[in-house]
Amino acid sequence: MKELVVSLSRIQKLKEELSRLNKEYLKLYEEMEDLNKEKETLESLYMSKLGSLIFLKFENEIEYRKLKKKLNLIIQNKNKNEKIDINKIDTILKSELKSFYEELEAIREKMKVSKIYLESSTLSEEEVKKIKEIFRSLAKKLHPDINRNITKEEIELWNKVKEAYENNDLVSLIVLDGIINNIEIKEDVSISNIEENIEKIKANIEKIQNINKEALREFPLNLREVINDKSFIDNKKDELNKEIKVYIDKIKELNRIITESIGGELNE
Repeated sequence: MKELVVSLSRIQKLKEELSRLNKEYLKLYEEMEDLNKEKETLESLYMSKLGSLIFLKFENEIEYRKLKKKLNLIIQNKNKNEKIDINKIDTILKSELKSFYEELEAIREKMKVSKIYLESSTLSEEEVKKIKEIFRSLAKKLHPDINRNITKEEIELWNKVKEAYENNDLVSLIVLDGIINNIEIKEDVSISNIEENIEKIKANIEKIQNINKEALREFPLNLREVINDKSFIDNKKDELNKEIKVYIDKIKELNRIITESIGGELNE
């Protein structure tokens, strides 16, 4: 009897420790998801303020790279006493620089998406509060890291919860809350399983702490204090304009050299 009491007491203490760790983990997990949302907002703001100059700088950088390669190919042809075929050279360069042009288009698309994101309707304070409240409740019940007995169907429901939270979709969260509300998750009762879960959740807490710390040091979260600072934005614009001018000057010089290299006839 005494051994049973000791065992039950041990289980209770372990369950309390696991419950405390689960709450800590869920708090950190919610923080991570909120940081991801903040990233989208900050990057959209950054692109709305500086995107056109970032695009122009990269566009000129690509042109500079293209002309530099073009000149090298022309020089190689001359050194080999081969005919200079500008159209062939341009085809080669287009292929070699394909990834750069794709990146340029990605910047253009990001500018478009950022504009749409910033112009979309914002949630009220009450709606944000409700979204967080439902998400916490459902995460406590279905998050795979703290509920290891959930079924495949329940994991699919959790993925829908995550998606709705990421998209600030209050209607979907309310619907999911109604579906999930009556689900009962089987609880671990053996000491070995609870101890194993405690070690796993401790490892996950450390992992997510590192993810959040790293995210705060990187773009765009490292701009959260300055993104609306006019002097910061003006300085970034000056930097970008200077870099653009350097590329434009280099492009002009390369075009001059290329024109001279092919005898004044540049067949674009």
